[in-house]
Amino acid sequence: MRLPVLSAAFVIGVLIGLGSGVDPWAVALFLLAGAFLVPLAVSLRWRILPVLAVPFLFAGMLRASIDDADAARSLDQFHGRRDLVVEGVVTGDPSSAGRATSLRLAVERVRAGGEGADWVEANGDVLVLVSETTDIARTREKPFFRYGDRLALTGTLTPPQQFDESDYPAFLERQRIGTVMTFPHPALLDEGEGAAFYRGLYSIRHRLSASLGRAVPEPQASFTQAVLLGIRDNLPDELVVDFRRSGTSHLLAISGLHVGVLLGISLSISAAAVGRRRQLYLIGPLIVIAGYTLIAGAPPSAIRAAIMGVAYLGALAVGRPRSVLPSLALAASVMVAAEPRLLSDVSFQLSFAAMTGIALLSTSLAERATAVLSLTPDREGVGPALSRLLIEAMAVTISATAATLPLVAFHFQQVSLVGLPSTLLTMPALPFALVTGAVAGTIGLAAGWAAAPFGWLAWAASAYITGVASAVGSIPGALVETGRLAPFLVWAYYAVLASVVFRRQIRRQAIKSWSLIRAWEQAWADRSRSVPWPLVALTFATAWLLWTFAVTLPAGELRVVFADVGQGDMTIITTPRGHRIVVDGGPSPAKAAQAASSVLPFWARSIDLEQLISRNL
Repeated sequence: MRLPVLSAAFVIGVLIGLGSGVDPWAVALFLLAGAFLVPLAVSLRWRILPVLAVPFLFAGMLRASIDDADAARSLDQFHGRRDLVVEGVVTGDPSSAGRATSLRLAVERVRAGGEGADWVEANGDVLVLVSETTDIARTREKPFFRYGDRLALTGTLTPPQQFDESDYPAFLERQRIGTVMTFPHPALLDEGEGAAFYRGLYSIRHRLSASLGRAVPEPQASFTQAVLLGIRDNLPDELVVDFRRSGTSHLLAISGLHVGVLLGISLSISAAAVGRRRQLYLIGPLIVIAGYTLIAGAPPSAIRAAIMGVAYLGALAVGRPRSVLPSLALAASVMVAAEPRLLSDVSFQLSFAAMTGIALLSTSLAERATAVLSLTPDREGVGPALSRLLIEAMAVTISATAATLPLVAFHFQQVSLVGLPSTLLTMPALPFALVTGAVAGTIGLAAGWAAAPFGWLAWAASAYITGVASAVGSIPGALVETGRLAPFLVWAYYAVLASVVFRRQIRRQAIKSWSLIRAWEQAWADRSRSVPWPLVALTFATAWLLWTFAVTLPAGELRVVFADVGQGDMTIITTPRGHRIVVDGGPSPAKAAQAASSVLPFWARSIDLEQLISRNL
């Protein structure tokens, strides 16, 4: 359990660093001091794990403190200017919404003031909503706006607005976007920029979408496009509402929960097909999540879920199922180290919770269910094998749903009371819909008539899933509005769940810890006589002075403090570069010195400039 503990310490440090705003140099000094505790703990024979957690905690704080939080605000200076021309390249795959297209533009330069004005270098991303009735749409086939297009947009840059109770600006800031542009006039300057890999990937994705539209009837075609390719442009609003009310809306999104459940089901199918004696059964799920991530357009949410899925499979590959949790913890901490603000991303939270729930709960649930139903592996035959496969798929679904339930309620402020049964009914049909849809779309690229039989199969599976969602979602009271939940309720849920899952380990660890405490007390009493306490005290005193010095360093901001010195106010100014200015110290030098000492750091024993003000002037 060392790796999960150290990973948790690092993540907690990131959370503290994001919320505290501590100076990076101060945190670096704490990290250095924490590192010195390790050899001290080894020499004193302390338990090394708690001591190792200290530098990992400060390492997380340091990573968060040096995060580029202002990247989303790089274009703030241009907000509100009319007739602004913005030039940049489209990144990611634009999505269509009705008669408009939403795209992300990497801005390279900006021009304000008309044709004769000079271009200004700029760097930042803008979320753009552009009409599909423009000149570009009249001269190109769909998609009208594509990855790698170089565009010049004329309009107004604005900050994102708040919608209802959802913190939309914070949502965009986590994606490094702090500026939006609504219905500008676009001009296509060039095309084909960006990475050739993504251009080819997005092109194949859209061709598959068109092929599915020809092979599968609506609205099942739109459903298949959403679950297979992540394209939700044509989904009917009524169908989206049905999935939300039935608690199966996660099926429509390429999310971590989706990828996690798909991985668990494909793992069960592969194990049933080739057996678990050799690790060959892991190849199938690996191909499934890799191919699914690519065909979905490789969005960040799917990539993060795929990384954790590969970590899960890696732990199984080395023959150590108990190392699944450490592998997931390592994968999550590495991703957080690369992008600290990922911790507040909903899809990341759902990905980690779903994969952790599957790792900790699905196997035990499946084993208990097969034991109760007398479907143990020694029973041969097609019927028992299919029953075990169905039980394992249901166990995966239950585990992922139970692990993500409080997060769904917290972020979306609603819970479907029929979500679990509707998910259990629909999830076993999802792999069939995905496979037949992928085959129909692929064959349809070459021969539409040959894709028709697979399109019918994809329609049957999709019609069953959408039918269940519509029927269950129409039940009165199926969806309950929870309102804004307090965060401690989410933590309490996970604390109770962890205590149930790890109840034996907790009991065993409690007994072991009590014995270690008693032994440590006796060993400390015997060893304390030989410890060089003067040296230890001097070390801690020096460290305290260094930490205090680091914490009180100038923060690079102008600071003005007014102090009462008995006759008027004394003004103490600290400039961003650390220069100290005193204005009107008052009639008493002692009070002035006391006031300055209470404001300035202990090591600041001089004033750079003193300004005296006479009442007679």
